[in-house]
Amino acid sequence: GVHRAACDGWSLDVLLHDLGQVYTAVVTGGALPAPPGHGVSDYHAYRAEPQFADRIESSRRFWREALAPASPPPDPADAPSTSESRPHHILDTRSTLSSELVASAKQLSRDQGISFFTVLLSTLAVLLRRASGVDDVAIGVPVAGQPEAGMEDCVGHLASLVPVRCHFEPGLSFLDLYRAVGGAILDARENAAAGLEEIAEDAVGGNGAGPLVSAVFTHVQEYAPGKLQFGDCSVKYSPNPRRRGVFDLEVTAFETHEGLDVMAQALVAGRDRGWLETRVQEFESVLREALRTPHAAVDGGEGSSDHGPEPPAAPTGDGEVASEQP
Repeated sequence: GVHRAACDGWSLDVLLHDLGQVYTAVVTGGALPAPPGHGVSDYHAYRAEPQFADRIESSRRFWREALAPASPPPDPADAPSTSESRPHHILDTRSTLSSELVASAKQLSRDQGISFFTVLLSTLAVLLRRASGVDDVAIGVPVAGQPEAGMEDCVGHLASLVPVRCHFEPGLSFLDLYRAVGGAILDARENAAAGLEEIAEDAVGGNGAGPLVSAVFTHVQEYAPGKLQFGDCSVKYSPNPRRRGVFDLEVTAFETHEGLDVMAQALVAGRDRGWLETRVQEFESVLREALRTPHAAVDGGEGSSDHGPEPPAAPTGDGEVASEQP
């Protein structure tokens, strides 16, 4: 394993690829690969340039406008604690969504011109909306810093966590939500120069309003067969749950060739593992509901969306779509 302070999701891809090349060269007697062209010091030097300070300020202006007025984040425990002194503990669980369900969700994303990541993030937003009753949900998503800096080969913790705001209007349909969340994701990626601490400082102003986001979502894809080459060895990758308890809820969707592993970790008081397992089951239920009736309102009843075809009951292909994972 690699500590998150030293390696983000993007860097792990780079690190495993480079280790595979070195291992293969050693066992086969081949030439060692050239070292990476960029290091963490190069990235920090890039961020220290005067023009980057302008980008940070531009991003902070965007977030001040985008998040005002911001509602308090939803409580994933769907009910406030009766005592602030109650001890909190970390729960974790995982559940696997079938490959057929994943293929149907990807087919919907292709039909609607949105990413699979958008569908998954929207599903979590609906779950939090229904559990908490709030109509303004902000979920943190990681954005890798390497591509924007032109340092795709750099290894380090260079990701920014930015909020994606999901606002629920009366009669909002699943399709309308997908389009709104897709736009919010693009805006968040374009304004990731400012980190979450700076964004939260501007949004809540240190006035005791609480954290800007209490839930974080990450999408990770399993390596395609043959992508990782360690000589003649077969390599399989799986993320390990991180018991860090920084956010109230952290959800990782690990996409494998067999389906989608939904891994959840919650920092709660007065709840047991069965409560978290129920929330993860509800995640699958919300996704199935959206696939059956994408024009229906998220909160029940008739939706406001009147465009786009209904998705087919079964997928017609298994092509990949780009995701916003780091």
